[in-house]
Amino acid sequence: MLALTGVFVSSAARADLFSNIQLWAGTGTNEAGFEIDWNNGATNSALLWGYRWNGTATGEQMFDAIVATDPRLYAEVSGPTDYGTEVFGLGFHQSGDQNFSLSPSLSFNSQHLAIVDAGSVEDSRAAVTSGDLWQEGWYTAGYWTYWNSTDSRVSANQSDWDSSYGGMTSRVLENGDMDGWSFDYGFNWPASTPAAPSYVTAVPEPSAWALLGMGGLFMVCLQINRRSNGLTGTTSPVVITRSSKGSAIL
Repeated sequence: MLALTGVFVSSAARADLFSNIQLWAGTGTNEAGFEIDWNNGATNSALLWGYRWNGTATGEQMFDAIVATDPRLYAEVSGPTDYGTEVFGLGFHQSGDQNFSLSPSLSFNSQHLAIVDAGSVEDSRAAVTSGDLWQEGWYTAGYWTYWNSTDSRVSANQSDWDSSYGGMTSRVLENGDMDGWSFDYGFNWPASTPAAPSYVTAVPEPSAWALLGMGGLFMVCLQINRRSNGLTGTTSPVVITRSSKGSAIL
């Protein structure tokens, strides 16, 4: 049930971050870690994913692949600039039902990206649903800081990160690398490095959601059947059969 409700598993042994990553994007023999720290003091506000690839890959390719793979993850980014792609906002929608609501509203494409120019950034934009994570900033609220390290360094010392002076567009990944994004409220310096993360659970299979939906349908029909028979302490049996097309008939 933990996986079905999107609850996270807290980080455990610090000896090797990669061995505990549950959700990976991409395929290949090379591995890198990807952390986002909303840095808001809430439980599970720092989350960790993994990325696999062969050949050459950049920090931006990892960013895009992970955002597209996890239906709970959303990002507001710029188009191409002289400094590469800028990150304005990052969000995590707990239910993963593709209905991520923000106020003011923001439209995302099929890859969970909202591609905007800096003039469209709203520092006060917030998640509508309680428990969802969203932070955006460029002018007054703060900004997303970009950090680089390796699995071995961060596993030994969580604060062992280097501030990236290049952007994710020009960042060339190596096997064992770690990229981190941490929101810096109020443009403080030095900015906070990404904190010890929780491991994001794997995305539930569609069949699991279908089972939950069938269970809910059964309970609704059971209650209707009880009311129609005027029963309070006992129930009449509800017979469920299947048609030749596999649909449930009550």
